[in-house]
Amino acid sequence: MTRRLLLLIAATLAFFVAYRTGAFALLRDVEALRASASAAGAWAPITFVLSYAVFQGLGAPAAVFVIAAVVIWPKPMAFGLCFSGAMGAAVIGFAFARYVAREWVSTRLPPLLVRFDQRIGQNGLLASFLVRLFFFLAAPAHWVLGLSRVSWPPYLLGSFFGFVPGLLASVFVGGSLLAWARSSPVPAAAGLCALLLLALLAALLLRSRSVRTPLSADR
Repeated sequence: MTRRLLLLIAATLAFFVAYRTGAFALLRDVEALRASASAAGAWAPITFVLSYAVFQGLGAPAAVFVIAAVVIWPKPMAFGLCFSGAMGAAVIGFAFARYVAREWVSTRLPPLLVRFDQRIGQNGLLASFLVRLFFFLAAPAHWVLGLSRVSWPPYLLGSFFGFVPGLLASVFVGGSLLAWARSSPVPAAAGLCALLLLALLAALLLRSRSVRTPLSADR
């Protein structure tokens, strides 16, 4: 828990330093990014969806692609592209774990997902839906379902509906926060970082409590 907390604090400070030093200046020039995407024509969204599907399915952070989509395209289009990319990543990550690298994947699954795997095979549709709700776009969520006994149809259907709530919040709510942070002064951005830090800390505490509870029940 202490190591995770230190990593979380370091990541938040790195984000603030990058913002303060202008490392995110490119994100502020929204019109230039949109002009570049417009000049690329249909290749821009196609390249985005394919990149999202391949790289995120193999472990890249989904937030990178969601932020890029929100910055470049209008929110409804960003949602559609992110949803398409997420489904593509779900297919690639699932197939990667099931047919290509079972041993490599099994050694890199978080303990919480490993414990959850014991109940996945009972109801593939519900399990896929719940995994998406709780772990959203995390690549290990693709992998643990790929290693399970869940078949393709319930996996895809559960992922389809499970992605919707998180992506709606990420694109529409997160996109509004990103737009506000781009136009806000440094103190406001620092306040946003503090709020994000508190939210992530709360999530970590809830997660650690949920892990301890099943263990206590088993004892």
